[in-house]
Amino acid sequence: MNEELSREIMGNIDWVSRWVFYALAALSMGSFGYGIWRRAQRWNLGELLAGMGDWMKAGRRLYTHALMQRKVRQGRSGAGLAHAALFFGFVILFIGTVLVGIEHYSAALAGRDAVNPLFHKGFYFAAFELVLDLGGLALIAGCGWFIARRFRADSSMDHRTSDWLVVGTLLFLGVTGYVIEGARILIENTAMPGFSPVGWLVSLALPSGPEALPGLKLGHKIVWWVHAVAALGFIAALPYCRLLHIVAGTLNIGLRDYRLGAMEPVSMEQVEETGKLGMGEVADINGARLLALDACVSCGRCEDACPAHAAGKPLSPRDLVQDIRRLTELPNGSPALHGETITADTLWACTTCGACVEQCPVDVAPLDFISDLRRHLI
Repeated sequence: MNEELSREIMGNIDWVSRWVFYALAALSMGSFGYGIWRRAQRWNLGELLAGMGDWMKAGRRLYTHALMQRKVRQGRSGAGLAHAALFFGFVILFIGTVLVGIEHYSAALAGRDAVNPLFHKGFYFAAFELVLDLGGLALIAGCGWFIARRFRADSSMDHRTSDWLVVGTLLFLGVTGYVIEGARILIENTAMPGFSPVGWLVSLALPSGPEALPGLKLGHKIVWWVHAVAALGFIAALPYCRLLHIVAGTLNIGLRDYRLGAMEPVSMEQVEETGKLGMGEVADINGARLLALDACVSCGRCEDACPAHAAGKPLSPRDLVQDIRRLTELPNGSPALHGETITADTLWACTTCGACVEQCPVDVAPLDFISDLRRHLI
């Protein structure tokens, strides 16, 4: 394949704009890093990693549950497929962005001409463009399905107003990415644009020709900036919204080796030393449980599988986990786990069948919280 087949990275973007972008990117990554660091401190992540058991088993869990989305795709076929499409589309676009960044910054460090790429050319470039175009379609399809479901309101998912902003931003990034690609194809007269099928189709709808070029360049730059700011804002906000489950859920899957029916033993010496048994207040929740709380995305699969909930008992595993999480997020903390927040009737409605654990896509175990809360009551 023609080795000249390539494109200039950040073409039509002047150096002032580039340096402003770099500064904003640094701020975005700083916000992301601080948010994750703050949560890692709360989880006692270092201690959790040090106490991790079988790394091979953890790797297999991460592959099947986190990467291949096995539990996500089970049960709710429509939601599972939509989430898988959104997930794989997001991962493909993320990897593609990292590869473009490597090419771009390696050129800057080596002093090479931006139009003389190191590896972003030839067959690799053609495959790269095609795969990313398909990844963008998967992302948009997944976002569209979830938006439609929110209008239908036919799911046990705990919907929040902020969810509209999250899914809307992802959809916006996907659409504007194609607009930028279509404009770039026309501005640079990219060779063999068919390897970017969606971008090429968008380019056919845009004005072309020498007289349209100035306006096209201006429009490209404006849309590029709007897209960039939205992407950087998305990265900065990720640790502070429901999407934290991307990080917390992955860690929970890797660190948790759940065995149904096995309870953590508590020695009498430990009880006599601390004067506590089980969870009586927020301070009694350990790092592993706090990680699980952040991993929970409130999808409602545990509630759908719970026989006590189906029988009309006052128990929703989803609500129980989310109620505890809300207490841990209060500015000064709250000792009130029992009573108005979680009643004894709720705790004793649980049959400890483990259905909620089996259904959770990120291996959160509401049963662990219920068992510890019961221990305190006993």
